[in-house]
Amino acid sequence: LAGGQPVEGATVRLSQASQGGFDFRRMMRGGGERVVTDVFGRFVFEDAEVGEMELSATVPGSALPETALVETASGTTARADIFFDGATLSGRVVDKETGVPVPDLMVTIAPGSEDPPTSTSEVSMSFSIGGAGPGNGSSRFQFNSSEGRSESTVRTDGKGNFEVRYVKPGEWTVRTGPSAYVSATSDAVSVTEGSTPREVVMKVDRGAVLEGKVFEGISGNVMTGMMVRLQGDVGRARMESTGEMGGYRFEGLDGGVYTLSVMGSGWGSGALAQEEVMLELGEIQNLDVATSEEPIEEEDGSSFGFFFGR
Repeated sequence: LAGGQPVEGATVRLSQASQGGFDFRRMMRGGGERVVTDVFGRFVFEDAEVGEMELSATVPGSALPETALVETASGTTARADIFFDGATLSGRVVDKETGVPVPDLMVTIAPGSEDPPTSTSEVSMSFSIGGAGPGNGSSRFQFNSSEGRSESTVRTDGKGNFEVRYVKPGEWTVRTGPSAYVSATSDAVSVTEGSTPREVVMKVDRGAVLEGKVFEGISGNVMTGMMVRLQGDVGRARMESTGEMGGYRFEGLDGGVYTLSVMGSGWGSGALAQEEVMLELGEIQNLDVATSEEPIEEEDGSSFGFFFGR
């Protein structure tokens, strides 16, 4: 039920109840069985496992999934209802320079008022729920082990508007990206019981673009399938793989100094090329790089090149 009314087309998952902490095996199983509610909001799991189980339901456009615990026993029928309620958080995204609405932009809402962590290591899982409604009415839920929390992502509609429903009381953070625009994070948005949150207006800068090709230093041939890492002064490193013509492209970059590294393949291999580049908002800069025969020693003295991140 959402807003006291049955919800057709909601996705409901049934899985073993978590024993606490991050359950990697549960993530790899995809979260258990899944069904979709009918026109009356009903769902049924047949031949369910016996024991303490967890139901998790997602409604298109909702802030986060709702969960309920249910105890199942052999030869019996268990029942559990799931309720969605809360406020609607809405807003719009515009180009900071022109004021023009930005359509089809990812907007993420997460509990808490802190900025996203800068750690480059994480394990994540996500799934999407589609449907009609303001802001395209679709939701993507993601759990990041490095953050230890769930997030919901929607997209702006043709007029730059977005809407997230059933937001619980508390502090929430809204952020945009990744896209051709620099990711932006709102001030903390406070949601209180029985009130309508203020509209969130996000003004975003069109980011810089860094693109180029990777060449083999001796032969001059383009190199395909090479991992290219771009690291700024702050935040996560970004990774791209070179395409068929040896090209790479990073967009939505903030202004500042970046280090571009072409990573070697294999465990323990270092960078085969490294360049420092200065970028300004809105510019498009081309940077071709040629690899060396031997790994380049990093500034911290390490030639370790294996990387996890996004």
